[in-house]
Amino acid sequence: MSHDYFTHWSWGLLGTVDESFYAHPYVEHLEIWRSPQTTKGWWLHQNSAQLETASPATVKEFISQILEKYQEFSQYKK
Repeated sequence: MSHDYFTHWSWGLLGTVDESFYAHPYVEHLEIWRSPQTTKGWWLHQNSAQLETASPATVKEFISQILEKYQEFSQYKK
């Protein structure tokens, strides 16, 4: 999760992840945590057809989706 596109892009040089988020427009780093329900940006992920997709989202929506995904995953590991 990044507070701007440049930070998102530069971290991507270190490797890729399945899902990520960057704020747009740019926000101060702590604003992401101070106001996750209002910090808007782009959630980058694969859709059901396995195509890379950018969806508009808030930080709260992004975190909720990640937590839901990992909760479902952990249920399969039991």
